[in-house]
Amino acid sequence: MGVQLRVDDDGMARKAPEGPSCIEGWDVLYRKPLQHAEVIRRGRVVPPEYGLACTVHREYRSVGPRLLDERDLRSGPRGAWCRGCGENRPAATGDGGPAEPADLYRRLCEDVEASEARGTRPEAVERTTLERYRDPRAVRAVLRRSGGACESPRCSGMPADVTPQGEPLLEVDHVEDLGGDGRDHPANMIALCPNCHAAKTRGSRAAELRALFRGVAAAAHRAALGQ
Repeated sequence: MGVQLRVDDDGMARKAPEGPSCIEGWDVLYRKPLQHAEVIRRGRVVPPEYGLACTVHREYRSVGPRLLDERDLRSGPRGAWCRGCGENRPAATGDGGPAEPADLYRRLCEDVEASEARGTRPEAVERTTLERYRDPRAVRAVLRRSGGACESPRCSGMPADVTPQGEPLLEVDHVEDLGGDGRDHPANMIALCPNCHAAKTRGSRAAELRALFRGVAAAAHRAALGQ
């Protein structure tokens, strides 16, 4: 099967939107120009055009020539990117109407199977990431400070399991993100169980938890120093 192209209003042939991205709940779509990553038409360079679509409501939103930072999608409210999520509308079916959970599950499975049958699923996805350096000594200090327990005062319970090395299932997180000029220092770090970490990173009360953990981390740091 050849590449499916269409001609848009600007006279350019583009590939049909494709996805999905590595971000659960979202498809990153793109209408890629015919010639490699960009084309020159009438003396100007035309970059790729990216878009975003919620997998629940299937509403497309253009985001321009640059992809979004996935951290914004994971931590931000879904309503900021999808009008259907913002209005709490039911999931869309193929005809745009609301879907029962069983119907939605069946349709998603059929979509996956159709991609398998067409052979259009990529064998591998290349990803290039640039992350700020994290001092492993700071991580070790926080894990030792925690005593093997989640430092969130709202934790509903640590996982019963441990790592293959017998260590508690804890994840050290920066209260103020390094990308936002937060310190890579134990005073700005907190040990969280996987559930509390997910709530702080992707939950609806992420901002509230961040404010809470700011004080918790600072107090734990002072107590560990005997101050």
